[in-house]
Amino acid sequence: MTIQSRNVTFELDDELSQDWVAGNPVATAFFNAMSMTFPLGEKMFVDSVRHYIDDLEDPTLVAEARGFCAQEGVHRREHRRYNETLCKVRGYDLARMEDPFAKDLQFARKHLSPLQQLAGTAAIEHITAIMGESVLKDGTVFEDATPTLSKLWKWHGAEELEHKSVAFDVFKAVGGTEKMLHVAMRRAMTLVLKNIIRMMLYMLRHNSTRTRLRDWREAWDILFARTGLSAEIRLRYREWFVPGYHPAQHDTTDLLAAWEASYSEAAA
Repeated sequence: MTIQSRNVTFELDDELSQDWVAGNPVATAFFNAMSMTFPLGEKMFVDSVRHYIDDLEDPTLVAEARGFCAQEGVHRREHRRYNETLCKVRGYDLARMEDPFAKDLQFARKHLSPLQQLAGTAAIEHITAIMGESVLKDGTVFEDATPTLSKLWKWHGAEELEHKSVAFDVFKAVGGTEKMLHVAMRRAMTLVLKNIIRMMLYMLRHNSTRTRLRDWREAWDILFARTGLSAEIRLRYREWFVPGYHPAQHDTTDLLAAWEASYSEAAA
C-alpha cells in the first residue's frame, strides 16, 4: 500500500456554522465531537509509532511508519483548524472540550508503557479504518452532508485506509502480543467514546438545541441504520479478538482506487 501524504486544506467557516450533516443537530455534533478528539489523539498516535522507528529492521515498514506519521500530521493540522473554526463560528469553548481528554491522555502516557501506548494506537486505527471504509462507500451519510466537509471526511477516511495496518505491523515487529492488543482495544474504546459523548452533549446544550426524540432517531438512521455501520462495527470489533487477525484481511484497494480517481479529477 502506497502511503501518500496529501497537503490539503479546507475552508470550513460557512459549513461549520450550520448543522452540516443532513441538517441534523445530533449527527452533526457526533462528527464535530470526533474531530475534537483528533489533534490530541493523533499526536499520541504519531509519538507511539515514532518511538519505535529506529528499532525497525524492515526498510519497507520504516517507510510506511514515516508515511503514517506524515499523514497523521496533516490530519492533526486540518482538524485543529476545523476545531478552532467550529468554536469561533458557534461560540464553543475549545479548552472546555479538549482539557478533560488531554488529562486522560496524560494519564495514559504516565501509566502505560510505550508498547501499551502503541497497542492503543493500533486498536484505534482499526476503528478509524472501519469508519474510513464506511464513508467512502456509496449511499453513506456524506451524500447528505455539505460538500466541503464531505470532501474533508472522505480524504481523512481514505488515508486511514492507506495506513490502517502500519501501527499494527510496527507493534508486532517490536514484540507486541495479541493479549496486549485485546486489552488496549477495550481501554481505548472506553476512553474515546466517553469523550465523544461528553463533547456531543456539551455542543447540543451550548446550541440551546432542544433535541427531540425524532432528532435522535433520525441521527441513528443517518449514522448507522442507513449504512449498516452499526452492524459492521460490531462485527469488525469482534474480529479484532480472533487469533491471528490482521487489518489487511479486509481488502479496500478498489474503494481507495475509486476515491483516488475522483480526488485526482477534482484536483486537476
